[in-house]
Amino acid sequence: MNRWSDWWEQAKRDLDHAAHALDDRDFELAAFAAQQAAEKALIMSRSGEAEGAIRDAAFLIENCRGRLPRQE
Repeated sequence: MNRWSDWWEQAKRDLDHAAHALDDRDFELAAFAAQQAAEKALIMSRSGEAEGAIRDAAFLIENCRGRLPRQE
């Protein structure tokens, strides 16, 4: 089952939510909701993508870890 239209509608709702959060000066929530909107607009179907997303996130975290200053 292709649910791209569901994700598209949710992306629009997330974008509205981001704008309202910005109006309320909740910058962290505004940024998060905007990021979610962008992802949902770009990724039309999430079925079967979880493993790839986890693998990609792990790669990025490991790559960034080597570039960050050490924490004591």
